[in-house]
Amino acid sequence: RQDWRREVKEAHQRAAALLESSKREGGGDAGALSRARGTIHEQTVELSELRAEHHNLLAREREAQRQLREAKREVARLNKEAGSTIELQTLRNIASFRSDL
Repeated sequence: RQDWRREVKEAHQRAAALLESSKREGGGDAGALSRARGTIHEQTVELSELRAEHHNLLAREREAQRQLREAKREVARLNKEAGSTIELQTLRNIASFRSDL
């Protein structure tokens, strides 16, 4: 996750540096200035898309964690219920054994 953030940040910084360099040189090459602006725009769009994807992944992770907690609660409930059932069956077996005596 950190790699794509670093890559986008570095590309954005390179484009911004090129834009600043063109401005300092009195406008410089109009094509270079246009390319720098285009690069900045592309990187900004890409960063926005990556942020949205990151946000969606975090939301999916939170939902998965919620479902996991819910499943663990259900397992605990079923284990408790099964324990009670086993205990009840044991008591019935003891009572049945005693009545057979």
